[in-house]
Amino acid sequence: QERDRVMEQETILRELEAVLSIHKLARQGNHLDALREVTKLPFLHLDPRLSDTTPDEFQRASSYFQTCVPDLLKVVLTCLDNVHDTDGSIRAMRSKIAGFLANNTHQNWPRDLYEKVARSF
Repeated sequence: QERDRVMEQETILRELEAVLSIHKLARQGNHLDALREVTKLPFLHLDPRLSDTTPDEFQRASSYFQTCVPDLLKVVLTCLDNVHDTDGSIRAMRSKIAGFLANNTHQNWPRDLYEKVARSF
């Protein structure tokens, strides 16, 4: 039982480290690297090359990670604004974000996040 708790805490720590890493890359102007890291997050499925996730998959993420998602998505949208879309993958990622928000409207996230997504199209 203690082992399971430790493993759960380690998972939460890795999730939060990933979020911090993405924020750091974006602040440093490494927008493409930040986007690459976002596509690796298992509960968001924003990789434009992969199929969409089921809405309940996000619910399996830790509450700590879920709390970070609105700000993380704002950072992702800013990164998308600063990267050229040479192959349509940037637009596809924007669509995935819009779909993700549509599937999670019950989260009652900040209105400016929804507005930022709407303006990005």
